[in-house]
Amino acid sequence: MTKTRATAQAPRPAPFAPPYPPGWFDKVIFLVDRLPGSYLVWYGAFALASFALVSLARLVSGLPPFAGDLPGRALASFMLAFPAFLMHYLNRAAAGAFSDFEPALRAPEEAGVLRYRLATTPAVPSLLFSLGGAAFGVLFVVASPEIKSYTDAVFGTLWTAILFGALAWFINSHFTYRVVFQVSQVSRIYDRHARVRLSALGPHFALSRFTRRAAIASIFVLTGYLIGFASVGSQALTPLIILPNLLLAASVFVLPLLGAHRRLEAERERSQRATAQLMESALVRLHQDVERGQYRSAPAVKDAVTALDIELSRLARIPTWPWNPGTPRGVAAAVLLPVFIWLIQFGLQRLLG
Repeated sequence: MTKTRATAQAPRPAPFAPPYPPGWFDKVIFLVDRLPGSYLVWYGAFALASFALVSLARLVSGLPPFAGDLPGRALASFMLAFPAFLMHYLNRAAAGAFSDFEPALRAPEEAGVLRYRLATTPAVPSLLFSLGGAAFGVLFVVASPEIKSYTDAVFGTLWTAILFGALAWFINSHFTYRVVFQVSQVSRIYDRHARVRLSALGPHFALSRFTRRAAIASIFVLTGYLIGFASVGSQALTPLIILPNLLLAASVFVLPLLGAHRRLEAERERSQRATAQLMESALVRLHQDVERGQYRSAPAVKDAVTALDIELSRLARIPTWPWNPGTPRGVAAAVLLPVFIWLIQFGLQRLLG
């Protein structure tokens, strides 16, 4: 009876208290996850609704709803929803990668807060960044003469182009902010919360899967915009789009892992020094036994030297970057994709005059 009462009166763990309120797109993720079916379906529905709204806006303005550049309008609608889908996908990828990383935490009780920070952006900065992106989108549509032919063919009217341009930059600027924020959290986790164990590096490599996917997602967004801007034919707009995104893609893969690289390298060097000292002591002992004629103990010492030599060879093969061998090649191939597309566009423009 006493034991039952004690169990009943045991204090319950305190509920999780988020360190900051979630950003606007985190609320979108929460809402979409509560809807029936796959989240892919709902972002696809958003793209279709965007296409329908542009066509309706043309009709309201007295223009044929399905005239103009229909493929360009379909791509613009797709690129409105695609970055949102990728952000949702990356959130799930971050959660999965962190679950695999948890055994490498120095303090397991910090897992809840770290998982929240990795998957959730702060409310105020994310909103301000998106509003700034929307303002830039409006300026981009209004002030760029090179984009006018594109917006006329796709949207038909200036006010429709402004509205959808602002919405597109509102979403896409948050994509950039979100990716940068999440990979900064990866860097923070490696620098302050990771425990390095050279005998079990699998968990330590887990977060590089997320940075790889974030880099490739950035390349996919860039590729979509390059295809869209192919009809504009501007040599000034293309570098404006391609250079920052290539820099973002390369940075989000490598920079967050620098801290992990330094810690892995330091731990490997420490283990190599300790093993080398033991090897030196074993060799001294072996030489002493041979000089004294104590050959009976020599085989045991020789076995120790051999084992330590194997250990040094194993340590030399341990990677100091937290990714599997083929991962950088996959990211490099993805980074080269938009460059390849731009070269094709440039060559066709020169060929066709």
